[in-house]
Amino acid sequence: MAAITAVLGRILLGAYFVVTGGITIMAPETAGAAFAGAGWPPQVATVAGVFEVLGGLCLCIGALTRLVALALAIWLGLGIALFQPLVISAGLRPDVLMQLGLIGGLLLVFAHSQVWWSLDAMRHTARADRARLAAEQRAHEADVQADRAAMAGTPVRRRWF
Repeated sequence: MAAITAVLGRILLGAYFVVTGGITIMAPETAGAAFAGAGWPPQVATVAGVFEVLGGLCLCIGALTRLVALALAIWLGLGIALFQPLVISAGLRPDVLMQLGLIGGLLLVFAHSQVWWSLDAMRHTARADRARLAAEQRAHEADVQADRAAMAGTPVRRRWF
């Protein structure tokens, strides 16, 4: 049950970033004004939107979950540090607590990324299977070599590894 919950939480976190990044890409003027208010070029908003969409998609499918979760957590931390003073000075309601909650969720994804139903877990399993098959193949080849040597009456040459 915990694995299902972890996968669902990772997918929901990813969906949040896909939606917010998509909104940023669709309306770059609004986000660009926020970036310009912080002293950054407004074109950074489009790059930020693309980063959020790609990061969210990676979280949804479970690809590079640790790297993406950490990158998005750092991105949100920078957002709090750079933009929250501007939001507070403008008299708007700060969403610091929501962003801190998202950072906490992303850090949990970073800590527990090897769960079922993710590309990372499938790659890990495939790598372990390939290593097991290669070891079995080497053992089989050694057995065949020993059998041939025994039939020929010559001593078997063993490797040190």
